[in-house]
Amino acid sequence: MIKESTNDIVLGIEKSIKGNKWIYRYQNDSELEKIKDKFKLPDLLCKILVSRGIKSGDVYSFLNPTLKKNIPNPSLLKDMDKASSIISRSIIEKKKITILGDYDVDGATSSAVLCRYLRDVYETPEVYIPDRIKEGYGPNKKAIETIVKNGSNILITVDCGITSFESIDHAKKLGLETIVVDHHQIENKIPNASAVINPKREDDNSGTDMLAAVGVSFLLVVAINRELRNIGYFKKNIIEPDIRKLLDIVALGTVCDVVPIRGINRVLLYNGLKYINKKENLGITTLMNILEIDKSLEPNHLGYYLGPCINAGGRVGESKLGVKLLITEDIDEAINIANRLKEYNKTRKDIEKDVFNSACKALDSKMERDKDSKIIIAYGKDWHEGVIGIVASRLVEKYKKPALVISVKGKISKGSARSIQGFDVGSLIRKLKNTNILESGGGHFMAGGFTIDESKIEKLDTYIKTHKSMTEIKLNYNNKLAIDAITAITGANIAFMDIINKAGPYGAGNSEPRVVIPFVTPFKSKVVGVNHISMLLRDDTRAVIKAIAFKAYETALGKVLLKGKLMHVTGKLKVNEWQNKKEVQLQIEDIYLLN
Repeated sequence: MIKESTNDIVLGIEKSIKGNKWIYRYQNDSELEKIKDKFKLPDLLCKILVSRGIKSGDVYSFLNPTLKKNIPNPSLLKDMDKASSIISRSIIEKKKITILGDYDVDGATSSAVLCRYLRDVYETPEVYIPDRIKEGYGPNKKAIETIVKNGSNILITVDCGITSFESIDHAKKLGLETIVVDHHQIENKIPNASAVINPKREDDNSGTDMLAAVGVSFLLVVAINRELRNIGYFKKNIIEPDIRKLLDIVALGTVCDVVPIRGINRVLLYNGLKYINKKENLGITTLMNILEIDKSLEPNHLGYYLGPCINAGGRVGESKLGVKLLITEDIDEAINIANRLKEYNKTRKDIEKDVFNSACKALDSKMERDKDSKIIIAYGKDWHEGVIGIVASRLVEKYKKPALVISVKGKISKGSARSIQGFDVGSLIRKLKNTNILESGGGHFMAGGFTIDESKIEKLDTYIKTHKSMTEIKLNYNNKLAIDAITAITGANIAFMDIINKAGPYGAGNSEPRVVIPFVTPFKSKVVGVNHISMLLRDDTRAVIKAIAFKAYETALGKVLLKGKLMHVTGKLKVNEWQNKKEVQLQIEDIYLLN
C-alpha cells in the first residue's frame, strides 16, 4: 500500500490521462538520515532503499546479496531433512526416481532444477508433466499408475501435490514413495506423503514462505548435495556438481511466478541473472537467439519474453516442452524445441485475443446490469483452458476488479481467477468449494484455479452478486502512481541508471523506480510493432531522449502522444545497448497534458 500525505502529490497531479494521482513514495525521514550518515550513498539510492522498507542495518546485505551469506539453511524447512535423506538413500540404492511437475514456468523450472542435479550425481530421472486439457493440474491416478508401471520407486511432485490427497494415497497403495515439494496455500490437512516440503505449512518456521516452487526445489538440491557430501558419496569417482549453475533456471522460475523479489528471492534472482548472462544453459541461450534477444538479460526479459514461450507449451501445445528445453544438451533438439515454443506462443496470443474479446463483449452489457458487483465472472462455450488465466488477468486490468473466467466444456468446466491487491482470491475459491458451489480448487492470494459443474455456474453468479459476504467486500483498486524522482532529460543518463541499478534487480515487492520528466513535447511519434508508439521527447533546452509507450495505440494515452503537445511524462528508464553503445530510453506509463 502506498502511503501519502497532503504534501506528497507530484507536481499537483491528482488526475492524469489514465486517471491516476501521482504521489511520491513514502519516506521514513529518520531511517533516511541513518542510511545517509552511515553509508554515504547517493541521495536517490538512499530514498529508493528507504521507500522499499530497507532498514539501515540491512543495507549492506541488500546491496551485496551474496548466496553464501544469505541463503537459508534448508534444514529450517519442515521435512527437508527427511526428504533429502530419502532421495540420497534412493541414489545410493540405485532406485528409479520420477519428477512430476506443473505445466507452468514454475513447474517446468522446478522439474528442470531437480532433473539436472540428479542427472549430474546419479542418472537422469523420468519427468512427467500432466497435460493441461486431458489430465488437469497435479498428480492424478492414471499418471501414478503409469509412473509405477515404468518402474519408479520414488515420486517427487514439484509445484503441485499439496492438495492431491487421493492421488498420493493411491501412490502409497501401489508402493510408490512420494515427496511433495510445493508452495501453494494449504487447506486443513497435508497429503499422506513420506515428506511434505511447503514453507506455507503451519508448522514450518523457516520464514521462506515467499519462495516460488523453484526456490524450494533449489533448497532441496542444496540439502541433497550436503547429505551426499556428508556420507562421502563424492569420494567415489563422482565429481560434486557446482549447484550454483542451476541458478539461471531458478531465476527464470522466480520471476515468472511473480513472487516478491525480496529476501531470499532477490538473492536467487541477483545471482541467477549472472549465470543466465554467462549463457551456459543451452536451452535458455537458444531461446534467446530464436527471440533475437542479443543483450544482457534483465528480469523483464524473463517475464515478458522467455517465460511466455516456455508457458505456451503447457497452455496450447505440448506440456513437457518447457522442461525438455531447459534440460537438453543437444543443440539440434534445443533449436527445434525453441522454434516450436515460439510458434505455440504466437498461437496462444491469437487464442487469447479471441477469448478476451468474447469475454469483454459479454461483460460490457453484463456490467451495466451488475455494476455494483465486486467480482466479475465471464464464461463461454469451449474457451481454450490454456488462456483463461491470462484473460482473467487482462480483465482485472480493464475492469479494476477480481475476475473469474470459466471455460464451459462438458459437464465439469474449468475456471481461473485473478485478483487485485488487498483481496484474497485463493480464500474465495476455498470458501466456494466449502459451500459446494465449486467441485475443486485452490490457489494464492492473487490467483487460483477451480472446476465447477456447468449446472452451478448461474448459482455461482448469483452468490457473487447477492451473498452478504460478497456484497460487503471492500475493494480498494490502487489508482495512485508512486514516483521515486523528478529528473530533467539531461539528468536521465547512464550515471543516473548506475545509481538506480544498485538497488536491483527489481520485480514484485521491490518495484522498479519510476521517474517523472516534466515539461516535454513528443515529436517524430510513430506506431511500431504491435500497437506500440515510439517517439522522441524534447524539453525547452532542446535536450532529447528516446521514449516508447507499449500497447498505447488507440488508447487515450496514445492519442495524446501522437498529437505532440506539452506534457509531463512518467515511466521507467531503461538502458538500451546497440553496437556497443549505451543510451537511456523512457518507457512511458502515464502522462499529464499541460495544454
